[in-house]
Amino acid sequence: MSLSASAPWLKYYGEVPHHLTYPQKTIYQMVRDAAIRDARLPAYEFMGKKTTFAQFMEKIDQTAQAFLAMGIQKGDRVTICMPNCPQALHAFYGLNRIGAVSNMIHPLSAAGEIKFYLNFSHSKCILTLDQFYAKIAPVMPELDNKDCKLLLAKIEDELYPHLALGYALTAARKYPKPPKNGNYIWWSEFQRMGKKRNLPLPKNYGRAEDGASILYSGGTTGTTKGILLSNMNFNALGLQTIAASGFSPIDGMKMLSVMPVFHGLALLLDAQQLQAAIHAASDSLFWFSRYAFRKFAAASSNKNNPAQAVPRLCLILPSKTGFFLHSSSIPSSFRYSWIAFTYFSLSDETYFTISLYTVGIESERRRPL
Repeated sequence: MSLSASAPWLKYYGEVPHHLTYPQKTIYQMVRDAAIRDARLPAYEFMGKKTTFAQFMEKIDQTAQAFLAMGIQKGDRVTICMPNCPQALHAFYGLNRIGAVSNMIHPLSAAGEIKFYLNFSHSKCILTLDQFYAKIAPVMPELDNKDCKLLLAKIEDELYPHLALGYALTAARKYPKPPKNGNYIWWSEFQRMGKKRNLPLPKNYGRAEDGASILYSGGTTGTTKGILLSNMNFNALGLQTIAASGFSPIDGMKMLSVMPVFHGLALLLDAQQLQAAIHAASDSLFWFSRYAFRKFAAASSNKNNPAQAVPRLCLILPSKTGFFLHSSSIPSSFRYSWIAFTYFSLSDETYFTISLYTVGIESERRRPL
């Protein structure tokens, strides 16, 4: 009998189920199911601004209609070159709703790298922030697809008015503004175009086996490679995480993840955490656009549960946050739950995701760092 057939590792699973049944659904359908169950629950919070599942679904569908109005169809690829902000999330699921594929890339990639990603994926559009216009605009005429469209979003569009004003007077001044007559489309105009045309969304949601998103390898042994992940990949990770967390079911719990949405591992973790919240209709997903320890500590003290991420990086979190660690690579005295910290820097600002999720076990024995 082969090692796989005998599965000796199962004896270490404890109460974790040996097998799971995965729904034959797209990632959009999983979000929709959660919204149907309880539309009033907060889906995410960005810079203090909460969005319920009902509002989230409305934004996703509006974005899907806007992509249709732009000419994006099933199977087309659209590059999302964004830090963590709601527009990235709306585009990610909006594209999935119409059967298009998101191509996730790092917004701090060099111009030449962005050109490679766009050509490799045959993207018909790229979504990015206005502060990256000066880097990306010169690349557009050099692309294989001369009709690739440049879609620009603004952080302040998703902030409360007083925060948007503060951002415009401070951080936004650090970056050159796109020219008024530039060859680009503002996200707000993109949304208005979708509402005006009001095209019907496809009746067919797609299949679980359909490609959902392209991620890239690190390129350590050569040219980076694009990897197409299916809806099933994301949904399976969400269900597996719930099953292995020790907290199943996780109804009403919160998730906390500090991971950038464009990063390969981060997207998988964030998507699986969001899917985990969606499967269990848990409380909410928190997003911050910029890291500040006081804000992070305030969020962590808001009755949040520990989060899943990369164990090695937990060690840089200040001990005063009161988080815990869980990983086979960490001493057993700390093996109770784990959180990670991943970031990237935009000029002198650090952006990342704060999502909420639970993975800790043996809560009565947890020990702080």
